[in-house]
Amino acid sequence: MKHTITLTDKQKTLFNSIRTSWFDIVSYLSEEEIKDSCESLCPQAFSFCTHDRDVDKDGNLKKLHTHIVLCFKTRKRALSLAHIFNTTELRAINTSVQLLGSYEYLIHQNEVDKVKYESSKRYVSNEQFFNDILLTSCDGKDDTLSIIDNIITGVPTRKLVALYGRDFVYHFNQYKEVAMAIVSEERAKKSTMLLEEVDVEDLPFD
Repeated sequence: MKHTITLTDKQKTLFNSIRTSWFDIVSYLSEEEIKDSCESLCPQAFSFCTHDRDVDKDGNLKKLHTHIVLCFKTRKRALSLAHIFNTTELRAINTSVQLLGSYEYLIHQNEVDKVKYESSKRYVSNEQFFNDILLTSCDGKDDTLSIIDNIITGVPTRKLVALYGRDFVYHFNQYKEVAMAIVSEERAKKSTMLLEEVDVEDLPFD
């Protein structure tokens, strides 16, 4: 079945500028259409899971939708994928940490307040690929400290989301709490060092 999505000029510009190898996509097409579309693109690996029990903040059942993780060996433009999967809910995955987070989110594996989906509902085309991501970071990089340093130095949240993607959004509160704890500890340490440098006799005791 052919689908035609209408994109604004801003969306076209945005998706045309996104060019990467790994993507996180939400589509409202049928599972059969999604599987066929993924296979036709000949990716290195892909995985998807249809969410049919998600609820919004008011407890209402959300529209049936499917989360997709799509991985290529070479970079692709997001614009073509937006048309193929008939969606504007599409993000670039920039690191293996984000990729693992997106893969686990397919079944809400680490989400405390969301319905859990059975592993059997998650279709995986190349299980070894995702197992390798789980066992070792493909780029050998853990972004945690970088994220926390950027929060401490005041990097705008919008830029952080652009840099670190979905994983950052899902774990924002945890990152923020750790950043605040580090700032508090370093301030306390600095205050202690300043006090130690002051001669007791110079303090204004009555």
